[in-house]
Amino acid sequence: MSMFVMNTRLRWPAYRCKCRITTYQFCGDNERNMLICQQPARKSERAATNACWQLRLYIAAVFILLLISPSALSQRLHLTGKTVSNVALKAVTPDSEFAFKSTTDNGEQFPAAVGWSDLVSWGSMAVVRTPHLVVLADGSRIAATQLQTNKQSLHIESEVFESVELPWANVKAVVLQLPRRLEDRDKLVFDVCDHDSEEKTDLLIMSDGSKVSGSVLFVDGDTIQIQLGTLPVLIERKRVRAVAFGREGIDNLLQSRVVGTRDGSIIRCKRLEVDADTLQIETTEEIRLTTLSPLLSGDPSGVDYLCFIQSTSEKIVWLDTIEPSHFRHIPLLGLNWRFNINRSVKGLHLRVRAGDSYLRGIGMHPTSVIQFELPSNSVDFVTEVAMDHSAGRRGSVSVHILLSDNGEDWDEVYTSNVIHGSDAVLPIKVPVSGRKHISLVVNHANDGDVLDHVNWLRPYIVVKPN
Repeated sequence: MSMFVMNTRLRWPAYRCKCRITTYQFCGDNERNMLICQQPARKSERAATNACWQLRLYIAAVFILLLISPSALSQRLHLTGKTVSNVALKAVTPDSEFAFKSTTDNGEQFPAAVGWSDLVSWGSMAVVRTPHLVVLADGSRIAATQLQTNKQSLHIESEVFESVELPWANVKAVVLQLPRRLEDRDKLVFDVCDHDSEEKTDLLIMSDGSKVSGSVLFVDGDTIQIQLGTLPVLIERKRVRAVAFGREGIDNLLQSRVVGTRDGSIIRCKRLEVDADTLQIETTEEIRLTTLSPLLSGDPSGVDYLCFIQSTSEKIVWLDTIEPSHFRHIPLLGLNWRFNINRSVKGLHLRVRAGDSYLRGIGMHPTSVIQFELPSNSVDFVTEVAMDHSAGRRGSVSVHILLSDNGEDWDEVYTSNVIHGSDAVLPIKVPVSGRKHISLVVNHANDGDVLDHVNWLRPYIVVKPN
C-alpha cells in the first residue's frame, strides 16, 4: 500500500498545483506519493489563482452565450397561420421581400420570397452583450460598444452598425452601465423605457440604484449637469447608470415592423435595403443605420447580421393589442400574481430556457384565466407556450383554451399535456371562426405552483380581410 509522507525537498518528477498552492512529488517507483509542502499562498500566487479562475469563467460564459445565441438555434418562420422550423434567412430582395432556406431536409414547403404582409415573424431576439444601450424616441434600442457625448449630440459605436451621431432630440434614454445579471438588466431597461413624466421631468438612475429627478441640462464627456429646482448640479458620469429623458412619451416599439440584429439591437423598421455587402435599415424617425462591411472572407455581411424579424400584417391581429375583458387568479398559498402583457409574470423579458427571447406574449401564473373578445372576422388563434427561463427545469403546468359565443357558456377546445421547464416550446393552433370570446387558462400540475411561470408566446389571431 502506498504511503503519504511529508518531505522538505523537491525531487523530480514533481507537480505544483497553482490553484491549491500545494506541491506533490511522484516517486520513481510509483509506490509513494510525497506531499512536499502546503503553506498559505503568497499574494502573487493568490493573484495568479484568481486570474486563472476568472479566465476560465470568462471562456465558459462566452461559450454559453454562443450556445444560446439565435444563430446557434433552430430558427422558426411564422407565416400567416403556418409555422416552419429550421429556417435560415438567405437574402433580402430589392423589393424588400425575404428569401428563406431550410436548414434541414424536413420536407416543409414555403414560398421562395415572403413579403411583409405574409410574414408574422422569424427568428428570435439576441441577448445584449455590449456595455451600453441607447433607446431612441421611436422605441428602437441600439446596443453600443462605445459612447461619446457632447452638449449637442451622442456618438455611437457598435458591433453591427457603422458609427452614427444622433442629436439628443432623437434619444429617449441612454444606459451607460448595463448590469451583468439578465434580471437586473431587464429592470433597468424597462425603467428607462417606461419613464414618461407628464411634467417632462428627466430621470437619472445612479449606480447604487437611487433615482434623481430633475431637468438634464447636458451630458458632456465625463459629467452630467442636472437642474434640481433652481440649483444646477454637476454629477460624474461614472456614478450614473442610466439617463431617461421625459420630454416626450416613448412610442410603442410594437406599432410597426421590427428587426433585430445579432448584438441585441431592436430597430423599428420603416425601410430595409441591401446594398452590396451591407444592409441599410431606416427607422421610423428616418435615421439610417448601415451594417459594417466585411473586412475578411467569412466575416458577416448584410443579412448575416439579422436574427429577428417581426411584422404587423393586416392578415393577423396580435392578442396584446386587444384589451382583456376579464382576469382572475386563484392563489394556492395566498400569494397573488397578476398577468403581464409582453413581459413575464415577474415583469421581465419573455424568455424561455432554450435561449429564445420574445417581444410579444403574456406572462401568467397558475391558477389563472384571462379572457378576450375575438374580432368578428377571426379564423384561427395561434400561439406558443413554454415555461419562463426563470423556472429553469422546474415548474409543471397545463394550459387550456376555451371558446364562447356569449361570454358565459364555455367550450374547452384545447388541453395540453403537463408542461415542464425542461420541455421545448409547444406550438398551438385552434380554429375560432364564428366564436366571440376566448379564454386562456393556466393550471398547476404535479408540484403545486412552485416556479410555475408560464409564457404565452407570440399569440395572434388570423383574420379574414374585410
